[in-house]
Amino acid sequence: MKTLFLGSLIVACALFGCSSSTQGTGGNSSGNNASGGTTSLDGSYSGSYAGDDTGPVRMTISGDDIDVVVKVGAQEYPASGKVTSGGKVTVGIGAGNGVTVTFDGSFANGSGSGTWKSSIATKGTWSVSK
Repeated sequence: MKTLFLGSLIVACALFGCSSSTQGTGGNSSGNNASGGTTSLDGSYSGSYAGDDTGPVRMTISGDDIDVVVKVGAQEYPASGKVTSGGKVTVGIGAGNGVTVTFDGSFANGSGSGTWKSSIATKGTWSVSK
């Protein structure tokens, strides 16, 4: 079995025509701060993903909504989802042909981090900050 990377998957979709869909879980965008209170997670975050592929990622939180844009080469791939009251997020990007790339993680104190994995076994980590 040939190992495919996230970038290869996205490029293949651009060449062979894949559809896009999103999924997420709900809540609201208040997270915990270091002093034990809560703080709004609203804002724009930027950072990167790494692992079996690498590149930039942007995330924007507004209320309990999160928008994610992953860039592979010159192409940007958007998705949306929900942020839970504890700052946890799961956003899935449908890449067609039954392949999904999922970003899981959490946000607190002006930053977010987690893991990404695809349904074809590629994986890695991501991190963003305001």
